[in-house]
Amino acid sequence: MSCWKRRSILISALLLCEACIGDLCGDTILFELMNDEGSKLLAFERSCGATTPYVVHLAILDEDEYDIRKLTGFFVGYGNCNIRARWEGTRLLTVGTDCDTNLKMETSFEDFTILYVKGGKFDDSNQTP
Repeated sequence: MSCWKRRSILISALLLCEACIGDLCGDTILFELMNDEGSKLLAFERSCGATTPYVVHLAILDEDEYDIRKLTGFFVGYGNCNIRARWEGTRLLTVGTDCDTNLKMETSFEDFTILYVKGGKFDDSNQTP
């Protein structure tokens, strides 16, 4: 068998294996929090293997149906994270975080405003678990 034929077979087999395995990362929903207008804050954790730390994402959704693998949000925390959030009305969100590293902390997302509180805690009990 010629060299180019063996290479073609090997490449085809690798592509087939990749298609069968799919995404190797796993996503876990930490919490969901609705505002009065029906917008949903979604907090989820993505793990891509034993040698990589967990990555926490926060996203605001206007729909119930979504593909979590394709979501990108306004906040990304890396490593050990404690996340809390609460709606302060329909367009203002307060987020408490104490992640090891904050990779992305946007203060606005579409027509929402996001405020951040250090330490992952609020002063009152009106918050996520």
